[in-house]
Amino acid sequence: GFLADNSLRSVSILANIESISNFAFARNIYLAQLTLPNSVISIGANAFTNTALKSITFPASLQSIGANVFLGSPVETFTTNSSMALGSFDFLKGSTLRNVQILGNVETIGSNAFDSATALSTITLPASLKTIGSEAFKNARSLTSITIPSGLLNIEANSFDIERFTSLTYNGSNSSILLTLQTFMAPGYF
Repeated sequence: GFLADNSLRSVSILANIESISNFAFARNIYLAQLTLPNSVISIGANAFTNTALKSITFPASLQSIGANVFLGSPVETFTTNSSMALGSFDFLKGSTLRNVQILGNVETIGSNAFDSATALSTITLPASLKTIGSEAFKNARSLTSITIPSGLLNIEANSFDIERFTSLTYNGSNSSILLTLQTFMAPGYF
């Protein structure tokens, strides 16, 4: 982490970097802008912890991410163009995350991926999505509307804090998804 604890405000990595090492930009409390090139394949553990980053975009090339990469950073907007499954990343949780756009060919949102993202109010799910893991959106209290992609094959137990929903859209024909959604709803809601 030779770049840790500096006064950096902006980082633009423009070409041919494949890996960002552990703790590379950790504790750069003024770092508010980050641009990653499409060449980045991996981001190491704690690479951007305790920064001022409010917006994060994963490039399509990203294949792996270490633990606690953005922990302690006030991330409000998260966008991914990667096909990497979304696991239980700690930076996706917490009171600052408001907007998520999953634009890559992501097939899996893992268990607890957005658990306790209490301010999350907007999410865009990709058409490629096949599975939403258990408790993926548990305690995402501000999420009141969602569109379920028609190709979704599996929603695991307690995926949503569904009693707060005002709008749920599903245009698919998978009857098992419909039954699963009904179990999340209050009687007579669906």
